[in-house]
Amino acid sequence: SQYQALGVSNQLSTRTTTATPFSHDVLAPNADTVSTTALIDLRSGPLVLSVPDSGDRYTRIDLLDAYTNIFASLGQRTEGNAAANFAIVGPTGASSVSGVTTVKAPTNHVWLHGQVAAQGERDVPAASGLMQQWALTPASEFAAGKRRLAAQRPSLPDLEGGAANRVEALQPTKYFEEAARLLQINPPAAADAPLVKKFPSIGIDWKSGRFNP
Repeated sequence: SQYQALGVSNQLSTRTTTATPFSHDVLAPNADTVSTTALIDLRSGPLVLSVPDSGDRYTRIDLLDAYTNIFASLGQRTEGNAAANFAIVGPTGASSVSGVTTVKAPTNHVWLHGQVAAQGERDVPAASGLMQQWALTPASEFAAGKRRLAAQRPSLPDLEGGAANRVEALQPTKYFEEAARLLQINPPAAADAPLVKKFPSIGIDWKSGRFNP
């Protein structure tokens, strides 16, 4: 992915301004929120998302699996705006951190997207300052009292097209080898079983993560 290419996997990356007509990143039409995103890899263990008390300010946190299905929606509507810690755990993992709310992810790769409302441009610094207090920390570090705070998002013009270009440059065999590897890391949903049964016919053995044309 674009953010992983910059070495920001498992790191909250926050936009300190609202979107403009020239914004190209996800949820760009939202001109009344500041946002943060993170691409999470849970293979090394759970990560703890820490958010401060947001008062009466609208907040939203969506967690999407590797197939972009929202499996958890946190924030004001579902969890309220009090300070909270959420342990995001992979499909075969478990959290041993006490005092946190466990959120089970169906895949090892997770996309986090959060929003905090800004009441006009004058309110953006306050909303952005609140979001920069969010933290995404490996469970072992969290238990030791450490926190990894959000960082300012990289400039998107430098990222545009990177992921698409890398995919287009792959030879067909390499493409399917990568697909098989990612399917092993991120098990398909039970609802996709009819399609998954057809994978062997094109050489994809997703359980072993191999492509055998």
